[in-house]
Amino acid sequence: SAEVAGAVIEGAKLTFNVLQ
Repeated sequence: SAEVAGAVIEGAKLTFNVLQ
């Protein structure tokens, strides 16, 4: 669903920020 996709995207952004 759109909600799940949004959560996945937000999680990816957070992970990307942590890895930088």
